[in-house]
Amino acid sequence: MYAFVATLGHKLTLVPPEHRQEAASACWHAIQCIRNILVRLGDIVATASIERGRFVVLELKESQGLQANGRIALAPAGAYAYCLKLANQQGFGGRGGPLGIVCFPTGSQLEVFDALGWRTRSC
Repeated sequence: MYAFVATLGHKLTLVPPEHRQEAASACWHAIQCIRNILVRLGDIVATASIERGRFVVLELKESQGLQANGRIALAPAGAYAYCLKLANQQGFGGRGGPLGIVCFPTGSQLEVFDALGWRTRSC
């Protein structure tokens, strides 16, 4: 977890000043997302990056056994979108609007992760 905080903190210094506030906000939402993923699905986040100067993108580690891959994109206001892929299966979704307190992933989203090989942990 702390490695992602350090990575995003460093990458934030590379963002142009005019986009830094938006990127910082997306980083805050990404940290919450990573924390929730760690609790619900385990250590499945491989990398975190800032794209287009204001969005944070999380790349997931390949799922156990099925070897699916996935990405989660987070916007400055807390909106997110995810895309999970396995050969001929795909799971995607998202949520828009100012959602700073939404704990992604939840409910049916966890079922999609579980079906593609990222097993849900009991909390």
